[in-house]
Amino acid sequence: MRHGPKASASGEKDALAPTFEKSISQSFEKMGLDQETGLVHVTSSTLPRAEKTAQSIDSKLGKTAHRHGEGIRSSKGLSAHFKEAGPGVPESQSSDLKKIMEMQSRLEPPIRAAIAKDGVGLSSEEQEIEVRNRIDMEVMKEFFADDARPPADRHFQTSYHELATGLAKRYFAFGRRIKDLEKMRSGGQQPVDEPYLEIDVSHSFDIAAFLKKYLVFKDGRAAITMSGNDFFKQLGGMIRESGSINLNYQLNEGQVILEVDGEFEPGRKFSGIIDLNKEYEKEN
Repeated sequence: MRHGPKASASGEKDALAPTFEKSISQSFEKMGLDQETGLVHVTSSTLPRAEKTAQSIDSKLGKTAHRHGEGIRSSKGLSAHFKEAGPGVPESQSSDLKKIMEMQSRLEPPIRAAIAKDGVGLSSEEQEIEVRNRIDMEVMKEFFADDARPPADRHFQTSYHELATGLAKRYFAFGRRIKDLEKMRSGGQQPVDEPYLEIDVSHSFDIAAFLKKYLVFKDGRAAITMSGNDFFKQLGGMIRESGSINLNYQLNEGQVILEVDGEFEPGRKFSGIIDLNKEYEKEN
């Protein structure tokens, strides 16, 4: 899931929106976590808003029938790729962050004006969410477009393939453990019918990049072959703070398949698969 919303599209990144808890609750409900059982852990990016989101989810889990892992884990694979200049921060990351912020500032006025005109009936908080999501979607389209450009013409130093890496390595590693989990179940070390759940709190850019690189939609179209416009049309835009994506690992005749379903735009769902067996070969 994505971390909870900040107060405004262009405001201080750690300022929480009035709809912060409401958005997290909506995401929690869409994932069906209050209806399930099983061992569950929560892992988060190190961004303060992400950590607060994880703490809220952790608290909600304590009121369910899940066996609840103690504490909240943190993972570099879930953390934001772009950082401000400082010790140990690669120049490409800080330079691209500056370009992203400049692009966001340039895009905000026309997008805000369009939403003010077309977003009749939206509350001020809902308008801020829509402004932020449309801005981020345009930025990600630029990352996708860079893929077809010669190196000298690319807008960013970082490719969207690099953005996808953190999540890819994490979820492909989980896939490798599925066979071990099945052995534990058959050996009586793990209850046969009890699921193991991992709830990750991450960032919209990384989630979009991961899906663009690896997802094959239910209709058979591979996201990596689609234009940015077609991809987001099929997906329902960027993941909203109230949205979610479910990754369900299946072991079929020794092959690991990752079934994907999600709802980024309210009322608009998508689904597909990621064949982890193929991706092992690419990542190793």
